Amino acid sequence: MDIKVTFDHGKLVFDPDPAYVYRGDLVSWIFSANALGTLGTPLRWTVYLRHGSPFRRQVADFIADTLPTRSSHSGTAGGMPADDPGDYKYGVRLDDLANKITLADDDPRLIVSRDPR
Repeated sequence: MDIKVTFDHGKLVFDPDPAYVYRGDLVSWIFSANALGTLGTPLRWTVYLRHGSPFRRQVADFIADTLPTRSSHSGTAGGMPADDPGDYKYGVRLDDLANKITLADDDPRLIVSRDPR
């Protein structure tokens, strides 16, 4: 499943929210932002798991650094299978690397269900 994260008018928008996947499904995040407010500024997108993880490899963070191209930012992170069923809160933080400030930080949900078979 691809979870789309868009930085829009100063906040993060997630699609879907919450995200539902089955155990074993690959989970990736796709990031995008209009570069009008971040023109020429490198951005860091961080997906962090501080309260449990559905990923057996126990990855704590997925990070994507983006530079503006054609007046927008885009990037991806993740691509790991969700191994453990449960209801997980995860965080997504967007940082302006040049000015060393956090532009947004939110904590949506990822729900991993057992195999439907």
